[in-house]
Formats: sequence, C-alpha cells, structure tokens
Amino acid sequence: MAQVMTEASRSEPGSPARKVPAGVLESPIVPTMLRLALPTIVVLVVQTLVGLAETYFVSFLGTEALAGVALVFPVLMLMQMMANGGIGGGVSSAIARALGANRAVHP
Repeated sequence: MAQVMTEASRSEPGSPARKVPAGVLESPIVPTMLRLALPTIVVLVVQTLVGLAETYFVSFLGTEALAGVALVFPVLMLMQMMANGGIGGGVSSAIARALGANRAVHP
C-alpha cells in the first residue's frame, strides 16, 4: 500500500518544497499509534502463551524442574527485553533516517 505524499514547504521562504509521507505525520495520533503497535501486541501475547505452554509441559517433570525454570526466568526475560530494545531502536532509527531523507516508508 503506497502512502500519499504531500508537499510541505520548509520554514524558509523560497526554499524548495519537500515531500513528507502523509500517513505518518498528518493522520490522527491514536489510530496511527495503535496500528503501529499492533504487531508488538501480537508478539507479546504469543510469547505469553508460549511461556504458559512451556510451564505446563515442565510441570510434568516435577517441582525441581519448575524451580529451575523459575530461577532462570528473570535472566531470560532480561536478555529478551534487551534484544527487543535494540531491535526497536534500530527500526525507529531507520524510519527516522528515511523520513529525514524524504524517502517514502512503505509498510
């Protein structure tokens, strides 16, 4: 789906107009944020369900196995969140650079 490009002039008079994607900058804030957050919400729900399924299967191994999982779980979550933060920072940086260079960002 191609986004509509609009002509938005810079603040200086006489400067050339630059193209800005209308879908990100001019659409309503709440629906745009929800649309952009939807994939992340889906991933979080799936990760929660996988965690519950893993706990269910480990519970058949006994309380010692559940205790081991409970001991490792905080470190596992810390590593996953650090990785997610790095990926999110990289993606937002790439989008910001593309918008700054007047390149269209297509979903």
